[in-house]
Amino acid sequence: MPIRIEKLSEKNEQEYKEWLLSLDTSLLYASLNYRNFLSHILEKSESIYLLAYMQDRLVGALPTFIKLNNRFGYVLNSLPFFGSNGGIITNSQIKNRKSINLALMEAYFSIAKYYRVVVSTLISNPLDPMIDFYETYTLYTYRDERIGQITKLLMKLQRNILENLEKKILIHWCLVVLTIQSLLM
Repeated sequence: MPIRIEKLSEKNEQEYKEWLLSLDTSLLYASLNYRNFLSHILEKSESIYLLAYMQDRLVGALPTFIKLNNRFGYVLNSLPFFGSNGGIITNSQIKNRKSINLALMEAYFSIAKYYRVVVSTLISNPLDPMIDFYETYTLYTYRDERIGQITKLLMKLQRNILENLEKKILIHWCLVVLTIQSLLM
């Protein structure tokens, strides 16, 4: 079955948002609210969220940001900042996950080539059961491991938390950024 890759746009934002909520491995960092937050605080950057479709059905995503810097070169991240997990997102119940992952990685590398990035970083999702995919199918030159804590919540509670806290978290982060900026001025 052919896989079609396209960029996230206004026409498929709602579909992407609903799809993320249906997954058991999606994190706050893949959300549109987090993308909007990053877009607000990152100067000279562009979000490029890659979506994979099979038979017009959304089956995978790879959120990325590219930092535009003509002096030192462009940087491609999935996603920026420590602890901001990006990586490939797929439904764990779907078949052909490897093919979907390969198509998304190929698109990621095409973006890196197109923009002539000097460095790219892919921070994988700790809930991704296909973590070994990156070891086999990416040509990385440096690998870092971090320890984190994950608490499993009931799905109903998870959705409630995402719906109610996402805005509060982003407001808190904006306040922290504004505070830091005011201290630097």
